[in-house]
Amino acid sequence: MENDDPHHTTADGRLLGNDPVFVKAMAQIAFDLNPTASLLPAGTSDPIKGVDGRLAELNSWMGSPRGSDNWKKYWKDDAVQAEYRQLLEAKEKIKARAA
Repeated sequence: MENDDPHHTTADGRLLGNDPVFVKAMAQIAFDLNPTASLLPAGTSDPIKGVDGRLAELNSWMGSPRGSDNWKKYWKDDAVQAEYRQLLEAKEKIKARAA
């Protein structure tokens, strides 16, 4: 069934939801509005508290004795280190938006 509503389609007739450029732009806007959405569990009521809590946990891993299991959780896992950087960036974006 063809959609004749011009408000839900691109200039070439595709539904907006089927246009990868549109979908990517909407995802970017959503991320800009809520940078913690992909970093914290769903339903986190206070993003700053959630970010701070996770950063505190990762900081404790970073400061654990060298070679311990917690030390390895941070220092031997590139994904966890990337998460740490993303959390710091998200916190800065939230602070900037609140200012």
